Amino acid sequence: MNDPVNDPLSAAPFAREELHELFDGATARLDRRRRRQVWLLGLGLAALALGLPSERLWGPMDLVRRVAGNGEGSTGILLPLGMLLDRLSGLGPERVCFLFSALAYGLLVPSLANLLRTIGFEPRLSLLALLSVLLSPVLALSASLPLDFAPGALGATWLLTTLFQPRERLHNGYQWRAALLFFVAFLLRPENALLLPAVLWAVARHGGRSRGPIAAVTSALVLFVALQILISGQPQAFWDAVLAGRHPGLGAIPTWLLYLTLGMGPAALGLYSLLFGRRLPEETPAPTWMVPWCLVALAPIVGGSPSMGPVGAFLFPAAAVGLADWLTRREREEEALRLGSLLLILAALLAVGTRLAWEQSDPEREDRRALAQLLEPTDLVITSDPIREYWCKSRWEIRTAPSLAEATERYPEQSHRLVLLEPPSAGAVLSDRLPVWVLRGDSLVKLAPGESWRP
Repeated sequence: MNDPVNDPLSAAPFAREELHELFDGATARLDRRRRRQVWLLGLGLAALALGLPSERLWGPMDLVRRVAGNGEGSTGILLPLGMLLDRLSGLGPERVCFLFSALAYGLLVPSLANLLRTIGFEPRLSLLALLSVLLSPVLALSASLPLDFAPGALGATWLLTTLFQPRERLHNGYQWRAALLFFVAFLLRPENALLLPAVLWAVARHGGRSRGPIAAVTSALVLFVALQILISGQPQAFWDAVLAGRHPGLGAIPTWLLYLTLGMGPAALGLYSLLFGRRLPEETPAPTWMVPWCLVALAPIVGGSPSMGPVGAFLFPAAAVGLADWLTRREREEEALRLGSLLLILAALLAVGTRLAWEQSDPEREDRRALAQLLEPTDLVITSDPIREYWCKSRWEIRTAPSLAEATERYPEQSHRLVLLEPPSAGAVLSDRLPVWVLRGDSLVKLAPGESWRP
């Protein structure tokens, strides 16, 4: 015979308040579990990027050079943070920048998840969309390089999240949040200054008839950026960062097209869907300010060179929104999950293939390996080649000088070996009082004091 107390069929029904509490508790536990999973996934991606750093250089590597102490300032916040961390930890300038890049890449996972959750996308589709974007070849490769690209994408994600949050706890809170997060995004990567038109558009549409706060925020945004540029004293470096070195040319168009299609992977589909995708009348379109957010990427593409490094970090959070929106608008959830899984697999394959091709096509690989074996930490290297100078000073922490005269002037002590990496002209006498080692092929040749060089 059943116990009437423990029998669920004969027991009294739960009160409505208890049902609400049980449902809210289960929802909260599920949400906490999903958040933990997202953070663990971000930690895994950060560890992967940090554990598989790329030795090949992309662009001038200005951030690492400045952290290493080339005397130039910066409009961003990563330079003072990098110099401080390098001094406190002794990791070295390049390792510090690798750490910044990998940490930002890992933080992109919870940040993008928060962005898509703020908009209201389904969690599983959001996860597929954001992972497909994070594994885009350009972003995944940049995360394994000591660049400010991943930090720039992180700052743009925070900014985009606040632009999608219309609620205000304080009067005009939306406007001031937009101003603050825009400045943070700018400090993480000066290229994010291109987002100013989109931010002003979003603030204007949200402000309605409230012209006073809009004007104040507009002035604050412009003032923030102008003051930072003036304080750093690097207006030329700022424009180089924003416009990819300011080297326009029609010859770079094929490379840019490859960058936007193959390099971005599924992220390109997200941008296309966001800007040009057809929608049913009952489907809500993307905010109009998303158009300038995406199209300002044409500025570095038209006015710069792809050899200056990756551009358009702010495109990736927008692509995640577009990709999640495209998956959400599928007729059936099973179809959306299947398509999202296929996009994720495609992104992973493209990322792995791009990384392998990137490493195998490195034109400096053999030279770098030879120098790593020949040079010693106590050497004083004389080189005018910017790539070799980067390896010695920023990666191996070996002292460098552009000429023999400057080397002896900077370091008058004689407790080091002078190594000349670019052979002099035939018959040249390098020093009358010091021995000099000269690079010849894959070995070093010692010249005694007063001895002339014979190729």
